[in-house]
Amino acid sequence: MKHRRRAYLLAGAMLILAGWGLWSWQTREPVYQGKRLSRWLAMLDSVPPGEEETPPERSRAAVSNALTAMGTNALPRLLQLVSRAPGDSWLRMGIDWVNGKQDWVRIPLRRQPPWPELAAEALRILGTNAAPALPQLTLLYHQEPTCPLVAPCLDAMGPVALDCFIQGLTNASSSVRTLSLFSLAELGPSASPAVPAVEAITREPGPASGLALEVLARIDPEPTRLVPLLRERLTDSNQCMQAAAALALLGSNGLPVLVQGLTNTQRQARIAILTALDDTFQQAVRSPPDPPEASGFRRLTCLYNLRAGLMASVIYQSKESCRAVPSLARLIPRLSPSDQLLVLTNLAGYGVEGLPGLAFAARETEGPVRHTAETLIAQLPFESRQGAILRGPTDRRRIALVFTGHEYAEGGPAILDALEKHQARASFFLTGDFLSHSNHAALVQRLIKAGHFLGPHSDKHLLYCSWDHPPNLLVTRPQFLADLQENQAKIQLHYFKSDEAAGLFARRYGAPPSPATTESDAPQPIPPLPAGPQAARFFLPPFEHYNEEIALWTRELGMTLINFTPGTRSNADYTGEADRNFVPSSVIYDSILARERQDPNGLNGFILLLHLGAGPGRQDKFHTRFGGLLDVLAAKGYEFVRVDELLDSDHTGGSMAAQTK
Repeated sequence: MKHRRRAYLLAGAMLILAGWGLWSWQTREPVYQGKRLSRWLAMLDSVPPGEEETPPERSRAAVSNALTAMGTNALPRLLQLVSRAPGDSWLRMGIDWVNGKQDWVRIPLRRQPPWPELAAEALRILGTNAAPALPQLTLLYHQEPTCPLVAPCLDAMGPVALDCFIQGLTNASSSVRTLSLFSLAELGPSASPAVPAVEAITREPGPASGLALEVLARIDPEPTRLVPLLRERLTDSNQCMQAAAALALLGSNGLPVLVQGLTNTQRQARIAILTALDDTFQQAVRSPPDPPEASGFRRLTCLYNLRAGLMASVIYQSKESCRAVPSLARLIPRLSPSDQLLVLTNLAGYGVEGLPGLAFAARETEGPVRHTAETLIAQLPFESRQGAILRGPTDRRRIALVFTGHEYAEGGPAILDALEKHQARASFFLTGDFLSHSNHAALVQRLIKAGHFLGPHSDKHLLYCSWDHPPNLLVTRPQFLADLQENQAKIQLHYFKSDEAAGLFARRYGAPPSPATTESDAPQPIPPLPAGPQAARFFLPPFEHYNEEIALWTRELGMTLINFTPGTRSNADYTGEADRNFVPSSVIYDSILARERQDPNGLNGFILLLHLGAGPGRQDKFHTRFGGLLDVLAAKGYEFVRVDELLDSDHTGGSMAAQTK
């Protein structure tokens, strides 16, 4: 009896201690209006895309007010959350394991909010009020996994974070260096102490040197001294675009050099200069000098008229000038009606390449011009929306099977086995994070050997624009271009066969080093690679979300934006059982076949999107039914082709050359 009483007393004491510990943990969070910090953070994640705005007391504005009221008291908990490693708790993983071992009873699991992202957003909202956390945020900034997360927080602090960005220019990670350059550019002249460090990057090999030129033009207190350097870089094919953009930023100091550069014999240089001039004219229209008849403004006006004729000549010279399409599209609203129709007709003649320009014109113009743009889009032999192709030609029984990969790939082997059974080729759009993971290297090599298409899906799986209607951009043009170029470079790196390249990949991404390399070898940036069969010509945006501006930026890199054909619910195969929008695999399977029966053209020209994996949050994996789906569709006479085969020049009317198969 005495021992039993002692056991009861001990158990009671442990419960009291556990309760006290839980209470004390909760009380470490500041409270505002009776709600702990974590509850306010959860509100940032509480409005699903496409649904009505929440009540005012649960809106983002209310969360912002709460965070401002809590101020520095919220910093310890926010720093703890933002630095937390991704992944589920041991309890959640245990429950998930139990659910996977039996079917007679299931323990419900609620979706866990993305605490690191929410904490980072809260720190960004706090802005300069988060300055006491600068030392801890600096440490996180210099680590590649957390750098993109905390970069917006430091940007919101302004000049206070200048030293952090300067230090980031010497970081071993290219992502940290690139983000530091973007942040310095946003600071503008207040970042002038960083000029020596940025100038040093301009002398280094690699894509960062070109970006550094644009940054110098924004932050150098004596920008005129940059003109000779930029004039020299205009002849460099790798840095011509950035040098032209930097000259445009210099205004009247850079204009004479740009005009002179229009006589350059290199077509790519002329396109870069015309694109830069377009930015210059847009700025002049937004904020014209006072008075308007000033000599500088007259000069701009004359140059504007000159550029209109030159732009047309560039387009007529060669269809290789598709990177000038964005500048030409932005010119349309400022042309005469006859010139507008001429430009629209030219854009329509380029099919795939001209689609983003037509979509932009349909959005930015009114009356007959908009009607003409919409009519020309409707006449193209493929379905599109906002400058992206959604469906290929319907005159042949062809389906483009498209798979995306970012975190998970547990369905990869089964998917490839099913494709091999039917001698089918598909398209795989992979993020840079996916390509950099050593666990996925064997799968990627198998994709390449099987002849499948590899395309980019954003390097860091960025959300480009808001879920609002119309969507607002969440990234700048330089951020978008740098992210997509890095993604492309990682794709190309997988095509290298040499031991040297294998070692480079190993050192950069953490795979076992190649025997042909030594640990003493210094890390190198991804080298510029020539265009070839590995250079993707199509791009599928992350979250399958974009707008007309994203389509134009994609065209600047010589790529075409695509998206999945709606109506089958196949894109919901990533949803977990605990999600509100969960769709069972059986429903997805039936929806695909129902669309095939109901559509007059069946699934002809379809871009059918699926995911390589769904992770542990979904036990009902669609890849287990993928082979059976191919059996049914093959029996109906469908051919499974790559995206570039579906959208080749013979059917789209464009200049797009199919990739080497």
